[in-house]
Amino acid sequence: MGDDIYVTDREGFLYTIRDSAELDWRADRTGTLEVGENVYVSNNDLIALDAENSEIRWSADDRNEPNAENELLYVTDDENVVAYTADGNERWRAECDGEIATEPVVTEETVFVGGNGWVGAFDAQDGGTRWTYDGDCGDLGSVERLTALENRAFVVADGRITALDSHGEQWSAGENASILTASGASGSDDSGDAGDSGSAGGAVYAGIDGNEVIAYDFDGNEQWRATPENGDSVSHLVGGETPADGVYAVTTAVTSTGTDRREWLAALSDGEERWAFHPKYLPFGSLCEPVVAGETVYVGASDRRVYALSATNGTELHRFETGDEVRSVGIDTNGEDDRVYAASDSVYAFE
Repeated sequence: MGDDIYVTDREGFLYTIRDSAELDWRADRTGTLEVGENVYVSNNDLIALDAENSEIRWSADDRNEPNAENELLYVTDDENVVAYTADGNERWRAECDGEIATEPVVTEETVFVGGNGWVGAFDAQDGGTRWTYDGDCGDLGSVERLTALENRAFVVADGRITALDSHGEQWSAGENASILTASGASGSDDSGDAGDSGSAGGAVYAGIDGNEVIAYDFDGNEQWRATPENGDSVSHLVGGETPADGVYAVTTAVTSTGTDRREWLAALSDGEERWAFHPKYLPFGSLCEPVVAGETVYVGASDRRVYALSATNGTELHRFETGDEVRSVGIDTNGEDDRVYAASDSVYAFE
């Protein structure tokens, strides 16, 4: 049997975990992953691991999920947004109008966060305030979800989708929305004003009650809606690299007893489901939030694997073995081939 490890699950399935030659390193950490200049693991605190050898470079007492962009790491701390450099130095700190309820969303120039009745936009490099919105007579509601394209934020508050920029509210649509994502890019402008209203094909996607996904263009016009063939509700939603690529939705169905659930990854575009994926030998179980990298979609599952799927047709291209349920996946696309990181019982790095 060599170095193979054999484990069983509660459904009675036997799994073989091979000592994969593709495994570069394994670190005794677990949590939510974010990949940038380092591999960042968030779980009660923030740990920055060297991407090459898993050594701890630095740590911070920041418990919220980070976002790595623009060679910086952005985190939230109660009422502050904080930007760290790759070596752990604090680049800037910006105070907000109240307690932050969302993770930071970052575009090339701007960092967005939201809370109860407000949204703030900050310069990504120096933390200067680009604009803030606190509603008209407090009518925005509590911000539950947030995404962005260039200098425009899109939020879910009280079930409605609202688009905001430095000129205020641009449009509002929908009802019963619970999850939100975006893809593409609008026209940009260094001033943060003229580029607010331009559009170059950006799309906003909302998951609503009833397992339905709705696509809007940058100006709030509904483009299409689709209901995945499997599942009862949308639990994760990730936009493709361009609006033409559509959106990838993780849908969930719970058994009649409420004790088990099954999840699928569905690729949606132009109002149709192009393909759907569920691990072949996993009767029940969960999928983590997928990651899109070029022509490949990566998703982790509770069968201890990370699956690399063709973005075109959902064909399995590769799989990576870990020691437990995969809760988070991160991808580094800077090398010749994608480098895959998975948070399971440990953090794994695969070549």
